[in-house]
Amino acid sequence: AEMANLILVAEETTDADESKGVEDSWMTHSFHGFIHEEEGTQPQPEWSAQDAIAANEAFESAMTSFAEEQWGEAKAAFLSAISLGDTRASRCYNGIGLCLSMPEGASNADLEAALKSFEQSVEVSPENYGAWHNRAHILERLGRADEAEEMEKATMLLENAGQDAPAAEPEPE
Repeated sequence: AEMANLILVAEETTDADESKGVEDSWMTHSFHGFIHEEEGTQPQPEWSAQDAIAANEAFESAMTSFAEEQWGEAKAAFLSAISLGDTRASRCYNGIGLCLSMPEGASNADLEAALKSFEQSVEVSPENYGAWHNRAHILERLGRADEAEEMEKATMLLENAGQDAPAAEPEPE
């Protein structure tokens, strides 16, 4: 039941996206039905196609391992994706935090490390509301209910403010 509030970012791919080699749209999923769309980004221009492919393969491996509840392998693959320069670093840090906090017997040290990963996720992408919610959930699990409540309130304010923000002009393709 505690795990129901943890949010994982997973990707949605389409045939058109795959033909480009790097996906353009992402979806945030939890295993319990929370869905939120967000825009992805293309690799930086200095990246070679091989760099982008290697980073994407590491990310895909992490997502597969995560879905199979192979927490150690998923964490290592997320770290690899980050080191390869994957542009989804916020999602990777969020995934690392989940890998650390999902096992039934996660220690307080694991939960503290997960909290740091969620904080890194938010630093990279403040719009990753899943990571904000995950931070609040971990604070609660660590017995820091007041901090968790404040974090959840701040998250809701940020999320609502983000939804009220005017949409950016689409960029030409």
